[in-house]
Amino acid sequence: GWLEGSVTEIMDENSYLYDKTGKTLYCYLRSSKTLGGYGNLMKFVYNGTSWVPSEVKTESGKTLLYNQLPGGFNKFHITLDKQTGLQWLLSSVNSDSMNVSVTKKREGDPINERKDLGLYYSADGLNWNFAGFVSRGEEETHARNYASMYIYGNDMYILSRSGNENAASQHNNNLITLHKVENFRSL
Repeated sequence: GWLEGSVTEIMDENSYLYDKTGKTLYCYLRSSKTLGGYGNLMKFVYNGTSWVPSEVKTESGKTLLYNQLPGGFNKFHITLDKQTGLQWLLSSVNSDSMNVSVTKKREGDPINERKDLGLYYSADGLNWNFAGFVSRGEEETHARNYASMYIYGNDMYILSRSGNENAASQHNNNLITLHKVENFRSL
């Protein structure tokens, strides 16, 4: 159930995940078999010759294996904004993860909702704030998913695997769409 990771560095000096040596990266992983608001987290530390994977531990010694991650049930994308040090997250927004009747409209589990693409930000890599919707679909096949982003100046460009009413399902899309979020840092 772990797949499709996104690697980043935490730049917030107040975050428990921050490494002042700059030798730690974090890999957030899709957790396709959990509830919609969770993902997996792994740590990689550079030892001078290679990146060594390990679990993320809290000060109490507990493992942060599953952590809050909006849309962590589906493919997501995280990018570090080097200007502010904030992490930006693109993910599917889940609104109906426990309704078994929706599987007639959605391929797979009820959690497999992909019609709304949301944008979030975080300073510490653990607590995510909703910035807004990038795109919202009117029906299940109007998907915006598997998105990636690029920051250029004050704007964010988002490329998304997408669908319309002619798509086979919310997963099997028929379009690629480009979205621009102007002055995204103001969100």
